[in-house]
Amino acid sequence: FLDNVLMSFEARDIDIGRLDEVLAKLRDMSPPMADAALLLIYTGATMEEAAKAAGQPLRTFERSWKVTAAWIKEQLG
Repeated sequence: FLDNVLMSFEARDIDIGRLDEVLAKLRDMSPPMADAALLLIYTGATMEEAAKAAGQPLRTFERSWKVTAAWIKEQLG
């Protein structure tokens, strides 16, 4: 799933500055998911590592990430 999101970002030549703005907005809404997004997007962390950073069980995090990734993608237009 993450690979699809990242490939979508790359295919659309996303402006890193704009991505940072979106992640800052996410931080205002959900700091744990913003931390996890940073890990997943910028460091290539595993879902397990991101779930731990978000303080969620893996299955819960995977569901949360699907919603978060869709929101990020929508915000990037």
